[in-house]
Amino acid sequence: MKEQLLSKEGAKLYGQRKIDLEPTFGQVKANLGFTRFSVCGKSKVENETNLIFMANNLRKYNKRIRSHER
Repeated sequence: MKEQLLSKEGAKLYGQRKIDLEPTFGQVKANLGFTRFSVCGKSKVENETNLIFMANNLRKYNKRIRSHER
């Protein structure tokens, strides 16, 4: 794993992760107050994750719609 991360391609993918994924988790944590799952089991956690990100997307969508109404 360490070799893969230190390779050029691995470093590029890891760098892209910081841009693509981590801000979304930070937004969910800061804006929705989500810090931990309330369920156990892979399928239940997947369902809760989907709901959380759906709520985040709806929040962003609502903000965008409201800014275009002005």
